[in-house]
Amino acid sequence: RPLQELTDAARRLSAGETPPPLPTDGPVEIAAVSSAVNQMTQALQQAEATRALMLAGISHDIRTPLTKLRLSMAMAMPESSDSSFVVAAESYLDQI
Repeated sequence: RPLQELTDAARRLSAGETPPPLPTDGPVEIAAVSSAVNQMTQALQQAEATRALMLAGISHDIRTPLTKLRLSMAMAMPESSDSSFVVAAESYLDQI
């Protein structure tokens, strides 16, 4: 049964899921591998949390200058200017 739990945990990790902590009792070799899988699971969770925080920060850092650029463009373009240029410029900003 311990090998089946290790196999299930590995499959869940490879699918991007978080397996429940594995028991670390039993034969020494199985306990060592179970402990290593538990540590790996915690490290992956921490890395994912760090990645999510970093992406949120990057998104915010990019959004602020883009908003300023949109405002500057709106203020600089007279109402009678070529609307196709404005639409294209806004489209490019949306892509960024």
